[in-house]
Amino acid sequence: MTNKSPIPASAAAARWRRPGCLLLLTLAALLALWLGWTGWQVYGYARRLQASVSSLQALAAPNALDTIQPADLLALQPQIAALDDDIQGLARTVRPFMFITPALGWLPRVGPEATQARPLLDLATHTSAAGRLAFDSLMPVLSAWQDKQAPGSLTERIIPVLAAAAPQFEQVAARLQQAAAARSQINTTGFSTRPQGLLDRFDAALPLLQTLVRGATLAPALLGADAPRSYLLVAQNNDELRATGGFISGIGILHLDKGQISADLQDAYSVDNWAIPHPDAPAPLARFMQADVLALRDANWSPDFPTSARVIQGLYQLNKNVAADGVIAFDLNFVQALVGALEPLNMPGYQRPLTGGNVITAMRTIWAQPLDSEASVTPTSGGGSDWWKHRKDFMGDLMRATLDKAQGGDIRPGSLLFAIKEALDRRHLLISVNDPSVQALLDQSGWNGALQPGSGDFLALVDSNLGWNKVNGRVEQTLTYTVTLPANGPAQAELVVQYHHPSTTALTSCIHEARYGNTYEDMMDRCYFNYVRLLVPEGAVLRTADGLESGTLGTAPGERGTTEMHGYFVMLPGSTHTVRFVYDLPQQVFQQGGYTLRIQKQPGTRAWPLQVTVRLPADGPWQATPTDAQVQAGLVTWQTTLAQDRSLVVN
Repeated sequence: MTNKSPIPASAAAARWRRPGCLLLLTLAALLALWLGWTGWQVYGYARRLQASVSSLQALAAPNALDTIQPADLLALQPQIAALDDDIQGLARTVRPFMFITPALGWLPRVGPEATQARPLLDLATHTSAAGRLAFDSLMPVLSAWQDKQAPGSLTERIIPVLAAAAPQFEQVAARLQQAAAARSQINTTGFSTRPQGLLDRFDAALPLLQTLVRGATLAPALLGADAPRSYLLVAQNNDELRATGGFISGIGILHLDKGQISADLQDAYSVDNWAIPHPDAPAPLARFMQADVLALRDANWSPDFPTSARVIQGLYQLNKNVAADGVIAFDLNFVQALVGALEPLNMPGYQRPLTGGNVITAMRTIWAQPLDSEASVTPTSGGGSDWWKHRKDFMGDLMRATLDKAQGGDIRPGSLLFAIKEALDRRHLLISVNDPSVQALLDQSGWNGALQPGSGDFLALVDSNLGWNKVNGRVEQTLTYTVTLPANGPAQAELVVQYHHPSTTALTSCIHEARYGNTYEDMMDRCYFNYVRLLVPEGAVLRTADGLESGTLGTAPGERGTTEMHGYFVMLPGSTHTVRFVYDLPQQVFQQGGYTLRIQKQPGTRAWPLQVTVRLPADGPWQATPTDAQVQAGLVTWQTTLAQDRSLVVN
């Protein structure tokens, strides 16, 4: 038997290393190929995404949105679908690497962004999925809109299709909520200008997108897709300011049934049936306007629009024996924006087409000399004259013209939708309905004009013109609000409101009487008889007030859990008047080092200048939202305008 020599240990190890090395080399090569292919895919996705985003950004420019038509949106569907495919494909490709991204903060230039790769990716995927689903849901609506050969008016064609798409829009809302959750997880500290700018644009666009989706969800029920609806139309003249937007000049009924629309609008004075007992007028109306009972034209006394809407519905039913499903109120600003979105608007009997630029002047001119009134009659002729019967005919003529044009479909949908949305956001258009589910969505959007004081500091200034005139078309005002937050003890607040009446009409005294003039402008150049209400957090204690007539200052429990401070003043044309309230705030407005302020805009008012100053108990560090609020040495200063509800958070 032959003995074999043993194999040296080093040779045995070398024999095993050869296949091991080959295996490792093979795996390394495969990994390199995979990484290379992955990198090439990522590069391809990135190039296509950059091109798509640039194209969509150009389309989203304000001028482009104003003129966009359904055909333009239909043509976008393939581009939106391709964009979503690229984003979802990119996400699938890079997700295996997400576990290492939190450790990549050391990377030059892109380190902060790399650490946030996972929430950034989630934000992108949810947003693109929401966009694709929204477009897919809109395609049948846009097709029905564009098909002018189909029977029925525009709303008759699109409302049933929009109702069928409601479940899909709820999914879009859920996707947007997921996108918002992902955005909240992103820490932007150290981000470079470009990604920060993209996120800023997303932050600005998200509320609009959520609003549009809510609007698409609400529209079918509001427009009678499931059952007929009847709403009271309330025309509020904010030249004569009242709590929810203006004196109720006209009222009518809007009927909606599966897209069929009919409406009427009449003088609010013609509604009252004085053979029927009416409720007592609110105490300030009884005191300052000698109103014994509540007429429908004064029914919007409550600054909480859902409350006023119930009163308006009740009085209309009392006088006309007609019930309604809700109230839609609008002011002159909305009329101007609506006509601007539909312009040019041709009306039978009117020589010039109406535009957003001339409709208010036309309204005031025709008020003084209606088309159907006798040429020799002037407004001073009084309530029994021919002028009195026809002075508000323009309202009904204009409403019919706008409905006819909208129903015909010859409109700019982007311009119209954004005019309506801005009017809702800025409280020039208010909607309150009896359907609890729809009302809840309106409340969530802030479109029903409800008082929403929240749990922190709150401020709502409510002016009511009690002078039988239209001076609010002239009067200007500025608001200055200062809060001192001490380390111990109650916080103190001061609101200073400066009113300026720029009219050059020379008056030496103010006569409080109900009378007309020869022109509408004559009623704008009179004295301002203003009843002021300030709504603040419940539990606030008034310390002092200036600028209010003796014997008119008072406090009372306010609506929706607020405290009301009120008073009255009169000012001459050409003068400036200042009202000042100083009060202690309840303890809860500054707890655990945080302060929140909500300032609610009165419906019907313009975008008045607003300055907020918060004196903090220590130098800091403090942070304030919004970012344009300046924080320095224990002082927050915020200069803005009260174009819509405003909120300030200091931590």
